[in-house]
Amino acid sequence: MSPGAGAVTAMSYGLSQGLGRAQPAILGLICGYGIQIVIVGVGLGSLVAASVTLFSAIKWLGVAYLVWLGIQQWRDRAELDLNQDRPCNWSGAFGQSLLINITNPKGLVFLLALIPQFLDPAQPQLPQLLVIGTTLVAVDWCVMTGYSLLLT
Repeated sequence: MSPGAGAVTAMSYGLSQGLGRAQPAILGLICGYGIQIVIVGVGLGSLVAASVTLFSAIKWLGVAYLVWLGIQQWRDRAELDLNQDRPCNWSGAFGQSLLINITNPKGLVFLLALIPQFLDPAQPQLPQLLVIGTTLVAVDWCVMTGYSLLLT
Protein backbone atom coordinates (compact mmCIF):
# COMPACT_ATOMS: atom_id res chain seq x y z
CA MET A 1 0.00 0.00 0.00
CA SER A 2 2.90 2.32 -0.57
CA PRO A 3 1.61 5.57 -2.05
CA GLY A 4 2.76 6.40 -5.52
CA ALA A 5 1.53 7.47 -8.92
CA GLY A 6 -1.23 4.84 -8.94
CA ALA A 7 -2.54 5.88 -5.55
CA VAL A 8 -2.55 9.55 -6.55
CA THR A 9 -4.38 8.67 -9.76
CA ALA A 10 -7.03 6.65 -7.91
CA MET A 11 -7.53 9.43 -5.34
CA SER A 12 -7.69 12.08 -8.06
CA TYR A 13 -10.36 10.24 -10.04
CA GLY A 14 -12.27 9.37 -6.87
CA LEU A 15 -12.26 13.01 -5.79
CA SER A 16 -13.17 14.50 -9.15
CA GLN A 17 -15.43 11.75 -10.56
CA GLY A 18 -16.73 9.71 -7.62
CA LEU A 19 -16.23 6.00 -7.06
CA GLY A 20 -18.33 4.74 -9.95
CA ARG A 21 -16.71 6.96 -12.55
CA ALA A 22 -13.24 6.28 -11.13
CA GLN A 23 -13.51 2.62 -12.14
CA PRO A 24 -12.13 3.07 -15.71
CA ALA A 25 -9.02 4.69 -14.23
CA ILE A 26 -8.71 1.94 -11.64
CA LEU A 27 -9.11 -0.69 -14.38
CA GLY A 28 -6.32 1.02 -16.32
CA LEU A 29 -4.07 0.92 -13.25
CA ILE A 30 -4.87 -2.76 -12.72
CA CYS A 31 -4.19 -3.63 -16.37
CA GLY A 32 -0.86 -1.79 -16.22
CA TYR A 33 0.05 -3.70 -13.08
CA GLY A 34 -1.06 -6.95 -14.72
CA ILE A 35 1.20 -6.26 -17.69
CA GLN A 36 4.13 -5.77 -15.32
CA ILE A 37 3.26 -9.06 -13.59
CA VAL A 38 3.31 -10.83 -16.96
CA ILE A 39 6.65 -9.21 -17.86
CA VAL A 40 8.20 -10.39 -14.61
CA GLY A 41 6.55 -13.78 -14.97
CA VAL A 42 8.05 -14.49 -18.37
CA GLY A 43 11.48 -13.39 -17.25
CA LEU A 44 11.74 -10.10 -19.07
CA GLY A 45 11.78 -8.33 -15.74
CA SER A 46 15.12 -9.93 -14.97
CA LEU A 47 16.47 -8.67 -18.28
CA VAL A 48 15.35 -5.13 -17.45
CA ALA A 49 16.82 -5.38 -13.95
CA ALA A 50 20.13 -6.62 -15.37
CA SER A 51 20.35 -3.82 -17.93
CA VAL A 52 20.99 -0.50 -16.24
CA THR A 53 20.49 1.29 -19.56
CA LEU A 54 17.11 -0.31 -20.26
CA PHE A 55 15.92 0.20 -16.68
CA SER A 56 17.03 3.85 -16.80
CA ALA A 57 15.23 4.35 -20.11
CA ILE A 58 11.99 2.96 -18.66
CA LYS A 59 12.43 5.04 -15.52
CA TRP A 60 12.99 8.29 -17.44
CA LEU A 61 10.11 7.52 -19.80
CA GLY A 62 7.92 7.21 -16.72
CA VAL A 63 9.30 10.46 -15.29
CA ALA A 64 8.70 12.30 -18.56
CA TYR A 65 5.15 10.97 -18.79
CA LEU A 66 4.33 11.99 -15.21
CA VAL A 67 5.81 15.47 -15.76
CA TRP A 68 3.75 15.81 -18.94
CA LEU A 69 0.61 14.75 -17.04
CA GLY A 70 1.37 17.28 -14.31
CA ILE A 71 1.84 20.09 -16.83
CA GLN A 72 -1.41 19.09 -18.57
CA GLN A 73 -3.28 19.16 -15.25
CA TRP A 74 -1.73 22.49 -14.35
CA ARG A 75 -2.66 24.04 -17.70
CA ASP A 76 -6.15 22.52 -17.85
CA ARG A 77 -7.39 23.56 -14.41
CA ALA A 78 -6.97 26.85 -12.68
CA GLU A 79 -8.99 25.51 -9.74
CA LEU A 80 -10.03 22.13 -8.41
CA ASP A 81 -13.08 20.86 -10.29
CA LEU A 82 -15.29 18.70 -8.11
CA ASN A 83 -18.14 18.59 -10.63
CA GLN A 84 -19.01 14.90 -10.56
CA ASP A 85 -21.84 15.48 -13.05
CA ARG A 86 -19.33 15.92 -15.85
CA PRO A 87 -19.11 12.71 -17.91
CA CYS A 88 -15.93 10.69 -17.53
CA ASN A 89 -13.95 9.98 -20.68
CA TRP A 90 -13.73 6.21 -20.23
CA SER A 91 -10.99 5.53 -22.76
CA GLY A 92 -8.98 8.58 -21.69
CA ALA A 93 -9.10 7.64 -18.02
CA PHE A 94 -8.26 4.02 -18.80
CA GLY A 95 -5.39 4.86 -21.18
CA GLN A 96 -3.84 7.49 -18.93
CA SER A 97 -3.93 5.17 -15.93
CA LEU A 98 -2.59 2.23 -17.93
CA LEU A 99 0.43 4.28 -19.00
CA ILE A 100 0.99 5.50 -15.45
CA ASN A 101 1.39 1.94 -14.16
CA ILE A 102 3.20 0.50 -17.18
CA THR A 103 5.89 3.19 -16.93
CA ASN A 104 6.22 2.93 -13.14
CA PRO A 105 9.61 1.32 -12.40
CA LYS A 106 8.74 1.05 -8.69
CA GLY A 107 6.12 -1.55 -9.53
CA LEU A 108 8.54 -3.57 -11.64
CA VAL A 109 11.22 -3.53 -8.94
CA PHE A 110 8.64 -4.50 -6.31
CA LEU A 111 7.43 -7.44 -8.41
CA LEU A 112 10.99 -8.56 -9.13
CA ALA A 113 11.63 -8.67 -5.40
CA LEU A 114 8.29 -10.19 -4.39
CA ILE A 115 7.34 -12.87 -6.90
CA PRO A 116 10.47 -15.07 -6.63
CA GLN A 117 9.93 -15.35 -2.87
CA PHE A 118 6.74 -17.33 -3.47
CA LEU A 119 7.83 -19.56 -6.36
CA ASP A 120 8.81 -23.18 -5.77
CA PRO A 121 11.37 -24.08 -8.45
CA ALA A 122 10.47 -27.77 -8.09
CA GLN A 123 6.84 -27.12 -9.11
CA PRO A 124 5.38 -26.00 -12.47
CA GLN A 125 5.81 -22.24 -12.79
CA LEU A 126 2.67 -21.28 -14.73
CA PRO A 127 0.10 -22.32 -12.11
CA GLN A 128 2.12 -20.60 -9.40
CA LEU A 129 2.40 -17.40 -11.44
CA LEU A 130 -1.34 -17.46 -12.17
CA VAL A 131 -2.18 -17.70 -8.46
CA ILE A 132 0.33 -15.02 -7.48
CA GLY A 133 -0.71 -12.71 -10.34
CA THR A 134 -4.43 -13.12 -9.67
CA THR A 135 -3.90 -12.44 -5.97
CA LEU A 136 -1.80 -9.33 -6.63
CA VAL A 137 -4.33 -7.94 -9.12
CA ALA A 138 -7.29 -8.59 -6.79
CA VAL A 139 -5.53 -6.95 -3.85
CA ASP A 140 -4.45 -3.99 -5.99
CA TRP A 141 -8.03 -3.49 -7.21
CA CYS A 142 -9.23 -3.39 -3.58
CA VAL A 143 -6.47 -0.96 -2.57
CA MET A 144 -7.02 1.40 -5.54
CA THR A 145 -10.77 1.35 -4.97
CA GLY A 146 -10.09 2.18 -1.32
CA TYR A 147 -7.83 5.05 -2.36
CA SER A 148 -10.57 6.40 -4.65
CA LEU A 149 -12.96 6.33 -1.67
CA LEU A 150 -10.62 8.22 0.66
CA LEU A 151 -11.59 11.70 -0.43
CA THR A 152 -15.18 11.18 -1.55
